[in-house]
Amino acid sequence: MKKKSAKKAVTHPHPLITSMTHPHPSATDPLGSWTGVPADEGEEPTQDADDL
Repeated sequence: MKKKSAKKAVTHPHPLITSMTHPHPSATDPLGSWTGVPADEGEEPTQDADDL
């Protein structure tokens, strides 16, 4: 006779993990050159002089 497998409880990730996997614009990187997420959603990340 086969046993039914128990369903695993749904857990939510720690907020720190969520913040790292779902990046948001950074106040210290408004052009998004380092984070890849510019402050203006419609813009592409821009590399500036201090990124070289």
